[in-house]
Amino acid sequence: MTSSRSKRAALAFAIFGMAPFLYAADLKSQEKPRSLVPDFSAGQNDNKKAGSRDAPSILLPGTGTNPSNEISSERRTKGDGTLVIETLDALGPGSAGTLGVEQGGLGNRMWDGSPPRRVAALLSRLPSSVESPAAKDLYRRLLLTGAALNANDPATNGIVTIRLNKLVEAGMHADALALAGRIQQEDLPLAAKKHVAEASLLSGDLSKSCTLASELTQRGDVDMFWAKLDSFCLITAGALDKAELSVALLEERGIDDPLFFSLFSALASGTPPKGLTLEDADALHIAMAMAAKIEGPENNTEQTYQAGFDRLAAATAAEAKVEILKELWNSARVNGDFVAISAKSMDALKTIPPTTYGFEFDLTAVQVFLLFGEEVRAAEWERVIRRGASQGSNTERLQGRKNVLRLDSYILFSGIQGIARWNNRSFAAWLNATRDLPDQGEKATFLVSLMEVLGYPISSEDWESLLLLPLPLVDAYSNHGLERNLVAAASDNRVGETVALALLAMEDKGPSEVTTTTMVAVTSALLKVGLEKEARRLVLEAAISKEL
Repeated sequence: MTSSRSKRAALAFAIFGMAPFLYAADLKSQEKPRSLVPDFSAGQNDNKKAGSRDAPSILLPGTGTNPSNEISSERRTKGDGTLVIETLDALGPGSAGTLGVEQGGLGNRMWDGSPPRRVAALLSRLPSSVESPAAKDLYRRLLLTGAALNANDPATNGIVTIRLNKLVEAGMHADALALAGRIQQEDLPLAAKKHVAEASLLSGDLSKSCTLASELTQRGDVDMFWAKLDSFCLITAGALDKAELSVALLEERGIDDPLFFSLFSALASGTPPKGLTLEDADALHIAMAMAAKIEGPENNTEQTYQAGFDRLAAATAAEAKVEILKELWNSARVNGDFVAISAKSMDALKTIPPTTYGFEFDLTAVQVFLLFGEEVRAAEWERVIRRGASQGSNTERLQGRKNVLRLDSYILFSGIQGIARWNNRSFAAWLNATRDLPDQGEKATFLVSLMEVLGYPISSEDWESLLLLPLPLVDAYSNHGLERNLVAAASDNRVGETVALALLAMEDKGPSEVTTTTMVAVTSALLKVGLEKEARRLVLEAAISKEL
């Protein structure tokens, strides 16, 4: 699934603002009981962490660290523990990357067992961008990890182009340029060079894109993108006569791009044309519009909340900031914008001293800080809630204990060190504490399902207690075929495939709108390949979106 040009245009115009929201996935299906995922959590407990992948960084083509670009042999083990020693062919541009394990990469063997044709197919199907912070982190690391791919396989040739394209579509322009910088220019396919030029244009640096355009237009028969880009570069360099001649030649050749010609006219005359719309703008159009000081598509999400953020910026008293944040967060939850709004509210939240402002605000502060990895600050607000549970009248203390039970689920999902514990009585206590929550049956099913996957004790009595709750079928995103292949990839320790399939299973919305069954498959698979921290972050996001 790819984004429309209008959404890519809005993204480029909002590079330094809040990320725009994306469209929903096309396919929906009802969640039905089925046995899909093998028990990956056997032997786990809340004190045992999944293994990490400590492979050394890959030797990157074109960096000079491995002149022959070959690895003579590689030791690995199959799923049954059998040792395999195999010879690898030369590494090509598709193996290049900017992330080794030390920088958060997924390991230089992450494509072991994955044919390049399948790798190319999976990467090309990745969503153009993702809203979820945890999924976006995995997305970026998957595309930037340097990992061995056989350069002699024809399918490998296009993989670097796919990776660059996805980085540009996701707005990760600096990352795209850094990845391209690891590869010798003569090894970059022409299509990949186009994505490099797009990344340079959208990052506001014309020098690289203009150099490429000048070189390639001299060759003659190339994509018209380069001829149009060269015309833009000429006019920005002040060579108006040459630029107008170049554009006249494009018109003679019958190039059908009215937006390009309108933008060029605006640059040449200094007068923006009336009624110009950038709904179908590509990277070159966007760069030209910026140069002509033409406003891009409105970021409707940002505008919806701007008045609230303006009030927040003007507020000085903690109590005033709290009230404004409550309004923003409540509105964002209703509109499905909580992740983006909470990210933008982080700086203001950090200025509020951790003391009780009411359970719902205090709990949301914990959620926001956990969501973005601010574990120390999350722990400070956790202590606020726990202290409040022991104060006040008997009724207030009883409610405080119920509040702590809701708090504990988020702390346990996150995996941070804290006071929260889970035992055979915890779920019954949670049910009692949350009896007034809407959709308790759906939330309870999510809670026990993901707690069990993460290795916390869930008894048969806990499962049976769900039968006393309303359990309607859920209209949410799910795909059995993807989930089945995800399980198979994780079982065979194919790390790259596992991450790619997990991202595909969640699509662009991340974990917030997929079924519990999908979240079980994704979480189990990531745990199986040693990505426990990443699995917990996704579960935490889903739990926050469900308001357990």
